Amino acid sequence: MTTEKRPIPIGLDDFKQIRENNYFYIDKTFLIKEILSSGSSVTLFTRPRRFGKTMNMSMLQYFLDCNIPSSKALFEGLKIAQEHAGFCSQHMNKCPVIFVSFKDILYENKVDFYLKLNNYISNIYNKFRYLLDSKTTSPEQREWFSTLLAGKADASLLEVSLMRLTMLLEQHHGVKPFLLIDEYDVPIHSAFHNGQYEDCIKFMKVLYGSALKGNTHLNKGVMTGILRVAKESIFSGLNHLDVASVVSYNYPNFFGITEQELKNLLVDYRVESQCESVKNWYNGYQFGQNTTIYNPWSILNWLHNGHQFNPYWLNTSSNDLVRSLFFAHKEKLQEIIFKLLSGENVKIRLSEDLHFPSLQTNCSNEDYLTLLLHSGYLTTRNEEFLQNRYWYTLSIPNEEIRIIFSDMMDMWLKQIAPNLQENMSLIILNSLRNNDLKTFETHFSNVVLQVMSYHDFAEQPENAFHCFTAGFLSWLSHEYEVRSNRETGEGRADILLLPKNNSLPGYVFELKAYRPKKEPKKLPLAGIKNKLNLALKQIEEKNYEAEFKSRNIAKVTKIAMVFYKKKVWFKTNS
Repeated sequence: MTTEKRPIPIGLDDFKQIRENNYFYIDKTFLIKEILSSGSSVTLFTRPRRFGKTMNMSMLQYFLDCNIPSSKALFEGLKIAQEHAGFCSQHMNKCPVIFVSFKDILYENKVDFYLKLNNYISNIYNKFRYLLDSKTTSPEQREWFSTLLAGKADASLLEVSLMRLTMLLEQHHGVKPFLLIDEYDVPIHSAFHNGQYEDCIKFMKVLYGSALKGNTHLNKGVMTGILRVAKESIFSGLNHLDVASVVSYNYPNFFGITEQELKNLLVDYRVESQCESVKNWYNGYQFGQNTTIYNPWSILNWLHNGHQFNPYWLNTSSNDLVRSLFFAHKEKLQEIIFKLLSGENVKIRLSEDLHFPSLQTNCSNEDYLTLLLHSGYLTTRNEEFLQNRYWYTLSIPNEEIRIIFSDMMDMWLKQIAPNLQENMSLIILNSLRNNDLKTFETHFSNVVLQVMSYHDFAEQPENAFHCFTAGFLSWLSHEYEVRSNRETGEGRADILLLPKNNSLPGYVFELKAYRPKKEPKKLPLAGIKNKLNLALKQIEEKNYEAEFKSRNIAKVTKIAMVFYKKKVWFKTNS
């Protein structure tokens, strides 16, 4: 059967089910050899949601697990079987495997968490209930095994449940087991969101520590998650912990779809003509050292849904932490988010240790952007080693993520300016599309009036107004390419709106803030008028419309905007 005819596996992450039913599958089997050949006793992969973490863990389980009669048929025709037959003979189905997934184990409160975890651990132990009859299992071990099997363990027994299972498996099989822990940080994220953080961390530290730290019964541990929770010391003492994050050079191409895999996929499904549109909507992330990776969830949903471009990742990724931190620290974070929305890059040093309570009380730009990067909302564009630290240039990767940010900004606007008319961004888009400048000026002035009444931009008004205006106009990005502070003609225009359809009008914005040395007794209309004229003159002298001419965009409107306190004045020259 050809790749073209294979069904798209939406929401399926069981390797066996996908292979046996001939679903479309991108071969990542070389990851198995990489992990087994690694000198690391525990490997942690941190990737955004829906990037194939669970699929790879399932693949590992089916390859290694000695309790599966034979996985040879599942791997037939795949890279590892074709190129490393000897390796497969040596390792396939040779070790016991404990597979743990915390993706549905939320920590909403202590009682419910222990109930859910007891039920889940009971199911895991049930898969190994043959150990109750093993000659290597002592009466005392049978007693606590039965307690865990019945789902009646207290917190202290649950904390050592994984470690003790590795011990029993090694005793019985004479082979050290593998421990696979998928989505290890889900309980921690949910506990933080529900105000149960400290209790959760205390428990998870012992659970993971007993299973992974100095556990002589363990062959290797493999974990996946979104973030490395470092300051909480969950992994303290794990000297051989190998963290493979989105900026690590190791394992960059084993999660998600690579550039070449995407090209092959589009050819196989005969939609290669839509390659540029796909890249615009779902443009790849830069993992490791310039490895381009595409979100498989978005790409496969696009194929499955008749090639309709939608933000498929929006409803699968929990935005609670990202959203709650923004609203808690919006005065501090809004400027950098507006810069990103306007298409600018941001250069930072990443925060190596993200401490959740500190994020809530004092979330810096570096902390927040680090969270956004690892969670899949930003990507790296460049890496530099300066002052004995790595600096990363970050940006919004694609149209899909820009929509998520725009929705968040829309919620923010409604929160701080509840009297704004509904669908304000759509109203403003239509006014620009129709070159209805009077409507644009009226509604944008109203937005500024209400927003400025809430925020204090007194220290750097021009920069703040620029960020806000560019960020607001970036909501029009499905119709316009929004450029901020980009070179054009003989200088740098403040904001360009370049229409994606040449039949629409283009716009050049030059922004000025009126800052008199002394506060005037009455409205300084003469000074504001002078600023407006200077702004229009700058547009003409610097030839900011050169980019439009090169794209054969006939209609270009030049708009000068001058801000003073909570008001904005406009002057245009079409």
